[in-house]
Amino acid sequence: MVIANYVLFHIRVHWVLCVVDLSSSTVYYMDSINKEVHSPLKLLIKTAFKIYDSSKGVRSSRIINWKPVECPKQPTNVECGFYVMKYMNDLIRDEKILSRGNFNGKKTYTKAEIDEVRAKWIKSVINEV
Repeated sequence: MVIANYVLFHIRVHWVLCVVDLSSSTVYYMDSINKEVHSPLKLLIKTAFKIYDSSKGVRSSRIINWKPVECPKQPTNVECGFYVMKYMNDLIRDEKILSRGNFNGKKTYTKAEIDEVRAKWIKSVINEV
């Protein structure tokens, strides 16, 4: 079992998800369009690890193990936020996704699956207002 932190990143106009496992210095990267990790994101995560280690009194420099996860890809350029939310839902339901490195071979989500995420998001926003 991975004890990790979910970290959402908005890069220019695109959302991605990282799951950070502090104990193993592993960052699982999920992107619904690209497979390559953006350099600014790598720098941000490296800095976060340094700050965390410093707060614990650790002076050594970590080597971060980046693991891109084969995840469902979005069919158009507007669903990335909903895809990230669906990734989080799937990861909660099946923690072995990270150790397998894929979402059971799923290539994309159906419209119905993304519409379900949209409905949950809308319900959450309405309940907060």
